[in-house]
Amino acid sequence: MTLRKWYGVLVSAPFVTIVAVVSLLCTIYLGPEDAGAGDILALFAWQLASSALTAAAASLVILTGVRAMRDTALPVVVRYLLSGLAAALPVLGIVLILGMLRGQDHWDAASLTAVTLNVVVTVPSISLIIGVFIARRPPEPAPEAMAATLDQTTPGTGGSPAISGNAFLKRLPPDLGRDIIRVSALDHYVEVQTRAGTTLLLMRFADALEELEDIGGLRIHRSHWVARQAIRRVLRQDRALLVEMVDGARLPVSRSQQGGVRAIGLEVERLP
Repeated sequence: MTLRKWYGVLVSAPFVTIVAVVSLLCTIYLGPEDAGAGDILALFAWQLASSALTAAAASLVILTGVRAMRDTALPVVVRYLLSGLAAALPVLGIVLILGMLRGQDHWDAASLTAVTLNVVVTVPSISLIIGVFIARRPPEPAPEAMAATLDQTTPGTGGSPAISGNAFLKRLPPDLGRDIIRVSALDHYVEVQTRAGTTLLLMRFADALEELEDIGGLRIHRSHWVARQAIRRVLRQDRALLVEMVDGARLPVSRSQQGGVRAIGLEVERLP
């Protein structure tokens, strides 16, 4: 489950955006003023690869550490801080190895101390910020209260898509909540996006659709199912019909499913 959640982090838009922005800033800061376009592109590619590698390693260690301590009495913020401290060690190792690959065969005491302090401060600080953000999220309702709410929900009414006892919802990690936005086929997995995050479930898309039947949503494509109340807009681009979800994702609508999408009642907006 940790590896699935890790994969969800790596392919998420925030992760990719942060890595790209950090790589660009490092390229601007480290690039010599007289460097040509080729040198700048090479430096950016190196920064992109090293940022992605260190961020991936840190996120895996942090997710593993937080999950290992989930049954302890430690506050969420402390768990993320401790996990960030643990993640600093492999990140430091990667940074030193990457430095050697770029030709820095010898680290003097001053350089080694500066790099170590930078990693030991930066990685736990970022992890701590994430922990604070998560700790400030509204808590999940108690199971009894959630069950009472879900029992009153009618599929397809535009209210909460969750139905009490639904087999698909029981598969989701508790920290993702039950507010599903979309479900997509991904090889032998299905990718589930909720308002709290993303996860992968090892199951056939056809089986997922069967378990989603009593939830207020519809299949819009051979690879995509969406919750009705999570559709922000319906768009037309040339001859293609798209739905824009509340998380910003734009998904294609197959021709055979366009009637069901139009039946929702949203006005179709034309894109330039």
